[in-house]
Amino acid sequence: WFRMASFVRCEFSGCDLRDADFYAANLKDVRLLHSTLDNTEWSKAALDNVALHGSSLDGLRGVKALRRLVIGSDQLLPLAIPILNSLGIVVDDAYLDSDD
Repeated sequence: WFRMASFVRCEFSGCDLRDADFYAANLKDVRLLHSTLDNTEWSKAALDNVALHGSSLDGLRGVKALRRLVIGSDQLLPLAIPILNSLGIVVDDAYLDSDD
């Protein structure tokens, strides 16, 4: 658990942080590089200049808290899916095929 923890100017690299809980954590100038961050919880986290380059981001929860984040272009799609879900946006290609 990293719940409500504070990290300043630190780096985690090559870590398996799958299912980690960053609820209400405070991270400033932090690098989580080349790590597994799948299914992590971010609700109410406060981020300032946090980089996730090379890390897997599938199934993140609490993504509305992910502000002031730095990611690589290869991480756009995995991060976009939970953000769209959190905003209630549905991607439904079947609608295009309907005759309504």
